[in-house]
Amino acid sequence: MIEITHTPYEGSVARGVPKDAGLTEILKAIGWRWWRPMEAWRLPGSRNHAANRSLLDRTAIHLTRVGFDVSLRIDEDAKSTATSYSDRWVGRQIARLEENLRKVDSKLEDHFRAIETAGESSVEADLWSIRMLLRRTDIVEELRRWTEVRAEMAEGAPGHTPKTIEKGDYVRISGRWRKVARVNEKSVTVETEHSRTSRGPYYEITGHRPAHEPEL
Repeated sequence: MIEITHTPYEGSVARGVPKDAGLTEILKAIGWRWWRPMEAWRLPGSRNHAANRSLLDRTAIHLTRVGFDVSLRIDEDAKSTATSYSDRWVGRQIARLEENLRKVDSKLEDHFRAIETAGESSVEADLWSIRMLLRRTDIVEELRRWTEVRAEMAEGAPGHTPKTIEKGDYVRISGRWRKVARVNEKSVTVETEHSRTSRGPYYEITGHRPAHEPEL
């Protein structure tokens, strides 16, 4: 599923686009550009502006014609940054950025270790280092912004963390209540059918009831 969204904070963004030369040419021809921090496509100059609905519709039509399922969501409520998003949506963005940051840091660590082992560098290696460090700066900045959005959304609202949920409690994930089998740093392990378990990140939790409350 390719997900096209427009919000005042992000502008117009297309996520889930497979890495395919044909699709790249289609998006570039329409006006989309690759946005490295979020690993997604974005329309330049679309932030803090009304959605270009005809262009978004044209994009969705082109992608549908070449065989992809496409969802399109437009939210132009600019009264508050935080109100444009759900906890789940913001959590996904933060999780994606944290994963991207880990990948970049791992590549940089391997790169500098190789230079240290070789005892010398090169112009190509130095340029690569600069590009990756700039990319890291972009990711860190986006991560900071989304963290601020989550903090704004959390003001006055209860959050779900390892400190608020205990083993034996019940949580609602994907619309279903599940019993907590284990509490982890970034997720909870819950019981499912047939004596199985699965994990769900805290930002996916939309409800919580302590174990001592009546059975659901």
